[in-house]
Amino acid sequence: MSESWASIQGDPSHTGAIADPRLEPPLRRLWRVAPSGDATLSGAVVSGDLAVATAPSKVVGFDPTSGEILWMADRARGPVDPPALEESSGGEGVVVFTEGSQPENSALVALDVSDQTRRWRVELPRPARGAPAIAEGSVFVGTQAGSVEAIDLASGEVDWTFQAAAGRIDTAPAVAGGLVYAVSEDLAAGTARLSAIDVSTGEETWGITRQGVSVRVSAPLVGEGRVFVGFGDAFVR
Repeated sequence: MSESWASIQGDPSHTGAIADPRLEPPLRRLWRVAPSGDATLSGAVVSGDLAVATAPSKVVGFDPTSGEILWMADRARGPVDPPALEESSGGEGVVVFTEGSQPENSALVALDVSDQTRRWRVELPRPARGAPAIAEGSVFVGTQAGSVEAIDLASGEVDWTFQAAAGRIDTAPAVAGGLVYAVSEDLAAGTARLSAIDVSTGEETWGITRQGVSVRVSAPLVGEGRVFVGFGDAFVR
């Protein structure tokens, strides 16, 4: 494959597109993969000859051309949100995924794609929903505690923690132009807030709050100098 799809919606900005998809109808299914005993899979991320998805208690690496399972690694049982992948041309690299469904076992984990050993594991205050994003040498993930965690990709050190003003974060953050965009929700108050956070400092650069639009917001998308978010009142802003 000439282009990668290394995170949810393709890249840290969530643009959801590649320049030359080369897909022409009629489309047909070439293969189907389902690990024995753990058959529910997240969306896959792809780089070169490796695709990776999460299952409830596994991380699964497979060949995107043939569907052959190349390896599986354990994860604490949790939601099947897509991982994020950074792979070099030599086959070395890292896949980052969330694990756990309770505060006591929730974490962000970096796994070496060459031998499936854990490079690091960072505990999270509460479970994460939505995929992590890799950009500018760091990993960014939102949690149900309403925090955005920025973690150094190489070392696993926490660079900063941003606490959102409204409730919980259930979608993947987007990263573009030196900012991290995250949407938090206060389900009781019925509010949702889009925050733009400085990628280096973890400080909120700007934010907007909308009343009566919480419950099931989308992940943000960044492109053409704008940020797009689908709110719970069925409007995209």
